[in-house]
Amino acid sequence: VELTQREDEVMFLLANSITQEKIGQLLKISRSTVANCINQLCLKFYIAGSNTRLLGELATQHGYHTSVPKSLWRPNIIILDEEIAQLITTTTE
Repeated sequence: VELTQREDEVMFLLANSITQEKIGQLLKISRSTVANCINQLCLKFYIAGSNTRLLGELATQHGYHTSVPKSLWRPNIIILDEEIAQLITTTTE
């Protein structure tokens, strides 16, 4: 099944047990937009109705939980020096 970028993101997040509300927050879209995407995914995977739990299980079975979509990659910096970490935390608050 061919998925759009957004559908791929939703499948990854569902496979990792993320709720619709949290998916909306992470993707910066409304919960109703998430629900619409889930409806479309259910149609593509021949799931009756809009069954988020069943879609999440299918996503896990198909391995969507193992590969982070590139659109969700975020650069991270790990600071091991406690003084620098404290300085950054203080200036960003």
